[in-house]
Amino acid sequence: MISECAKCPVYVCRVGDREHGPEACPMQYDFPAAEGLYVDPDIRRVARVAALVEAAGYRRWRRAEEVIEFARRLGFYRLGVVSCSDMAGVAELYIDVLKKNGFETIRAGNSQGECEPVAHAALCNDRGTDLNILLGMCVGHDSMFIRHSKAWVTCLVAKDRFLVHNPVGALYGANGYFSQALREHQTEQAGHADADMAAGQLAAAAKEVCSQGHGRWTRVEETMEFARKLGVIKLGLIFCAGFRYEAAILTDILEANGFEVVSVGCKAGAVPKEWIGISDSEKVRPGRPEMICNPLAQAELLNRSHTGLNILMGQCVGHDSLSMKHSEAPVVCLIAKDRVLAHNTVAALYESRGYLRSALYQEHRTKERKGSHGGS
Repeated sequence: MISECAKCPVYVCRVGDREHGPEACPMQYDFPAAEGLYVDPDIRRVARVAALVEAAGYRRWRRAEEVIEFARRLGFYRLGVVSCSDMAGVAELYIDVLKKNGFETIRAGNSQGECEPVAHAALCNDRGTDLNILLGMCVGHDSMFIRHSKAWVTCLVAKDRFLVHNPVGALYGANGYFSQALREHQTEQAGHADADMAAGQLAAAAKEVCSQGHGRWTRVEETMEFARKLGVIKLGLIFCAGFRYEAAILTDILEANGFEVVSVGCKAGAVPKEWIGISDSEKVRPGRPEMICNPLAQAELLNRSHTGLNILMGQCVGHDSLSMKHSEAPVVCLIAKDRVLAHNTVAALYESRGYLRSALYQEHRTKERKGSHGGS
């Protein structure tokens, strides 16, 4: 069975229906039980806090704020800020914000020279960071850092030099300006898939993609090229229910380029939020049934499908952390979700000393939500 959530016409999982999905619905088969996946108390706590932050900040907090709130609610105060060399300036902007909010920061990234994600992970591990924040890493370099990080990892900025770090723009232009570039991005096949990819194999592929696509390719193109250089044909796609439209477009692009796609949406499993300790008042839309985002099940289904590279698209802060931890294949963060800034997460940092200064620099205290919100 190959999960194809990106092609689902009904998304009945969002309302708790496990019975009426299409033939390819993973819930129709041996779906991983939440009771087995979330047995570890630390994992359950991270999942619950991620859901609480999602609801509390829904369309109110930018992702930069959500990361702060996620860390604070979990009691994480030593934070690693990780970037490639050409994102050092942006990283410093966020480090200033974090320090003003009372966090201790560990800067992992060179301001010049070669990017060294394995060394960055070793530094964070040695300094005992609680949470590591990806703030602009090349495709592949993020994969390597995630693989070697002992602490939880979340993505704040997905670097895209061509689109000024707003990679979702390529998908919104996929049927227009970017159509030919994305659907005909056929380059020479290279590499050979290895079930236990060594850091050297990932590093070589990442370096080639970074060099060849610098300022010329969108992050979507770079991701495809990275997969080709690794010799990977079967790709996993983990996406948020709010990214159904984008997931369908990306799947079409990947398949047009010869890839096989196994896709899993976040509501797969149809597990009510009450199961993980979320009260009705703590939901995004109080008074209605809401299912948990199920990042461990998403990763587990891809593990069972033996994907060679997994793509994260639009997961909430913390839900991405859980998928990264549980994924057996290397992970690329394609799009970091920001409901306020149309997923242009870096904009908050560019405005951190201007329009958004008061929102980011004052101590970001948890506030009671007023009213209800729709969507996911």
